[in-house]
Amino acid sequence: MSRIRTLIANTLLNSASSVFSQAMGFVMLPMLLKQVGLEDYGMYALATSAIGYCSIFSLMARSSVVKYASEYREGQEDRI
Repeated sequence: MSRIRTLIANTLLNSASSVFSQAMGFVMLPMLLKQVGLEDYGMYALATSAIGYCSIFSLMARSSVVKYASEYREGQEDRI
């Protein structure tokens, strides 16, 4: 396969996976609400939101560490 075909295939599969995940969440929501109740679902939603924010922060922190560590090493090589 050429690189363009591979890129298109991967993009389509990634999009299909995202659509499937969203659809499953939409389908499962009424069942989850029925099973755990409205108050417990609120706690579940709060917890998953907090975890989402923490993972975004972790991603940003990781890229910052890589950036500044590489800049520091580059500066150290100039001294040697």
